[in-house]
Amino acid sequence: MHPEFWSLPFHNVEIDGETFHTNIKTVMADTGTSLNMIPDEDFNPIMDKYVKSKGMECWVMPNTLTACDCTQE
Repeated sequence: MHPEFWSLPFHNVEIDGETFHTNIKTVMADTGTSLNMIPDEDFNPIMDKYVKSKGMECWVMPNTLTACDCTQE
């Protein structure tokens, strides 16, 4: 527990019925946050397997965040 913010234990994530093993084990909870960030070592495999492999177009915006075209699927 951190005195400056709420932290929660974090384990693996399920995406499309498949377990994704994360490198991080603790997350910060902030009810006012509209932006959530994850380490590159977790972000890149998710992007490669679940976004880029489906042919989605992604780019890095001027503010250094990654954006992707979305479909209704």
